[in-house]
Amino acid sequence: MKSPKLALLFLLFSIFLLNSCTGDDEPIDPALLIPTPTPCDAPAFFNVSAFINNNTVRIEWDKTSGTEWEIQYGVNGFALGNGTSVDFSPTSSLINGLTSTVDYDFYIRTKCSDDDYSAWVGPVSPGTELALCASPTNVTAVRSTTDQTKATVAWSAGLDGNSWQVQYGTAGFTIGSGTILASSTQTKVIQNLLANVSYDFYVRSNCDGNQNSAWVGPVNIVGVQSIDNSPALMTANIAGVPYNTMVPYLYSVTGNDITVLNGNPTVGQFTYVQVQGVTSDIVANSYQLNLYIPSNLWSPGTYNLSDAIDFETADYCQLLLLTNYGAAEVTNNVLISGSVTITEFNEVTRRIKGTFSFRYEKSVDGVVAGEYEVSNGTFNYALDDPYFN
Repeated sequence: MKSPKLALLFLLFSIFLLNSCTGDDEPIDPALLIPTPTPCDAPAFFNVSAFINNNTVRIEWDKTSGTEWEIQYGVNGFALGNGTSVDFSPTSSLINGLTSTVDYDFYIRTKCSDDDYSAWVGPVSPGTELALCASPTNVTAVRSTTDQTKATVAWSAGLDGNSWQVQYGTAGFTIGSGTILASSTQTKVIQNLLANVSYDFYVRSNCDGNQNSAWVGPVNIVGVQSIDNSPALMTANIAGVPYNTMVPYLYSVTGNDITVLNGNPTVGQFTYVQVQGVTSDIVANSYQLNLYIPSNLWSPGTYNLSDAIDFETADYCQLLLLTNYGAAEVTNNVLISGSVTITEFNEVTRRIKGTFSFRYEKSVDGVVAGEYEVSNGTFNYALDDPYFN
């Protein structure tokens, strides 16, 4: 016969065992504590515009995270699953039928497949943006001047980016179809490019293994064949005589189209492009025509000419006309009036083109010889000075 104490102990143990199997503190399978990985990236940023016409908002988001997205919205504080869902594609942008007096929350997630989605991004209210991974800024791409199969891409870091990605392809390529390279520094040298092909480059931040910023770009480098390498040519009718093959002095020897003056200006100074044409390399029997264009006028337009006096602080176009320079007779030419028209100043094709005309007074050994005209002037020169490299 069992003792009363043993029977009581057995009863208490049975009650404890029954409670531990059926109560709220039932042990959990440790495997259930491992979070389910998201099947694709969530958008790196999500922007909802302020109300348009009191009933519409424009949606902007990181379209590099996928090809389809779900947006869910509702009154501020609504529980996900209870809002209004809208499927978005890369061409979608607007949500209509809203009321501007209602406070809304918006969420977005990437649709990875029919049954899989990324994590939700949000909430975002109208007129605000949420960025999960800051994009890089100041992205540049420069083709090497010594090896045109190489280009250096550089950028400034976002607030939280420290492992980056560069994507590139031929100009106009679709993001996702380019070549992607990783970089742990804020520059990347791209090699094995084709010298005669133009390329686009994009950069994005990689904030962790699964979160990237939006792609920033494109920045472009042009193929070498896009550079206009035609020879320098200036034409003009000087004092009634046409000159149709003027080039810089000793052009056949130097091959240099232009000269840049004051290439490292201080504050308040200007850099000048000098466009020169001579009727002959024998200076004592030639006209030498020099146009000087300041950096604040390196764009299409018509500009008045002044006599050449200052290539540092002056902000206007200047002219120097030399006649029979070095001859026994001393000839001076003073500008009366004139203008130069820049029709093209293109640092991509590296070309400056334009027209000019002016009147001047000529003196020989101090005696005024009369007024003369330079008309039908044209120039087409390469921006081949190292300043533009």
